[in-house]
Amino acid sequence: MTDKQINDGGNEPTDTELLDWLDAQRTNYGLGIVFRMSTIGRGWRLHETSDSWTPDGAVITPKPTAREAIADARSNAMKTKMNYQEVKDACIKLCVPDSGDELLNALITKSLRQRYAGEALAGFSLGHFKDVADAADLAKGAFFVADALIAEGKGNTNDG
Repeated sequence: MTDKQINDGGNEPTDTELLDWLDAQRTNYGLGIVFRMSTIGRGWRLHETSDSWTPDGAVITPKPTAREAIADARSNAMKTKMNYQEVKDACIKLCVPDSGDELLNALITKSLRQRYAGEALAGFSLGHFKDVADAADLAKGAFFVADALIAEGKGNTNDG
């Protein structure tokens, strides 16, 4: 199919012709073509890339043609059966700051920090830390414990 056929609005191109036209536009930039969802909720992306990963950390193997990139994305989606919103919802419910969304991860971490500090403060009030004299020191100690727990959780890959 030529650019003239597309611009003339003549015969509607077939899906095969459209994909062939897309592949003909390739500039051979980088490693190949990927089809992926936007990590910030702005829809899907079909593009040439120099990377074999996406901004959210997922590994995608670039393909030599648009057709193969689309087929690969479809196959991966059918395998996982979990879309981006479901991943974000699971991260919120499980309090795991690994959603691929930096703002959401920061909110989850802040929530965990507040919860851990509250639990540490409850431990302090049970008399485990009798040396602490005032509320400001208790709060500092509670947030110190919370920050340590969060830091430990970031390095922990075995949650079992």
